[in-house]
Amino acid sequence: EERDARDQPIDAAQWRCFNGALRHPAPDCDTVTFCELDETSRSIGVLANGHMFDVQLTDAAGRLASDDALRGALESVLSQAAGEPGHTTERSYVGSGGLASDIERLRDSDAYHTLQNQLFAVNLLELDVTEAEALRRVAFDAGHAWVYRPITYQINIAT
Repeated sequence: EERDARDQPIDAAQWRCFNGALRHPAPDCDTVTFCELDETSRSIGVLANGHMFDVQLTDAAGRLASDDALRGALESVLSQAAGEPGHTTERSYVGSGGLASDIERLRDSDAYHTLQNQLFAVNLLELDVTEAEALRRVAFDAGHAWVYRPITYQINIAT
């Protein structure tokens, strides 16, 4: 049995979210849907300036994209996201009860399946502030994550 630094047992089921997962809002009790895809044709969600993009990480054979390909994809994301801020994540902050009916309408859409099957999300920030202030902003300001995604990494590209 695996244990954490405080000698608490680690539930192996929690590792499933590293293959992609999405918390599905419901009026009474949220559920979590886990991605069942293998390593082929996988992507991540990339947030930039409030816009969400889907960036491929692996090809149809499961080969990881090259450093140059990923760099080019992220540069393209930043270029496309420049200008007016987007509002992609705002609806995820209203709470499960308020979002449940909206999400239920989208549950069978391509966009919902893309969100569900992404390995994780990355938020690209450009914050020219102290580390403490950057941490405060990503922890408490809205817009830095799709809050129903278990894992969103915050990357400050200004530092």
